[in-house]
Amino acid sequence: MLLVPDEPTLDGVKKKIRTLAAAVGKVQRGEELVRGLERDLLALRSKLSQRSGQPKQRVLYLYPRDPRNTFVCGEEASGAGLITLAGAENAIKEARGSGAVRGCVNITAEAVVAAKPDVIVVPYFPDQPFNLESVLRLPGVAQTPAGQNRRIVAMEVLYLSGYGYTVGKAALDLHRAIYEQSGFVQIAGKLGEAR
Repeated sequence: MLLVPDEPTLDGVKKKIRTLAAAVGKVQRGEELVRGLERDLLALRSKLSQRSGQPKQRVLYLYPRDPRNTFVCGEEASGAGLITLAGAENAIKEARGSGAVRGCVNITAEAVVAAKPDVIVVPYFPDQPFNLESVLRLPGVAQTPAGQNRRIVAMEVLYLSGYGYTVGKAALDLHRAIYEQSGFVQIAGKLGEAR
């Protein structure tokens, strides 16, 4: 058994890839994955530099656990780092005036509306059908700019939150969905590509 520390940083991802590749005797394949990650990040940096000086899109990261409650995810939630990496900002910096939101918390419909997100990101599970209308029915969502414009990005949960070898590709896909597409966008994970 090998315990690999989970460091949700780009350097941590590279270290994890190399550690696992060495453990299974696939060092060359590990380096290929690192180079692929670096290529994706280079393409993302190019897109971000083209947007330099332009306002960042405000993204509300929803976790649809209960149709009667709106759960939003803040800075330390799994997947929230991908929003920042993709060049957007988390629209829910504070809730209830108590400081930065950490993890996922239940907030009022009024707080959702006050966040004024341009885009809403929602994780979905590949074995469960995604229902856009159920997201729009969450308290406050339909009254936001994102809800009114149906700017919802549904992203496969492991692709959104798994800070692994696909993080560069996932950030690039999320950037494109936020800045280059309109309306509803569904992004399937690309987790089978490492074989």
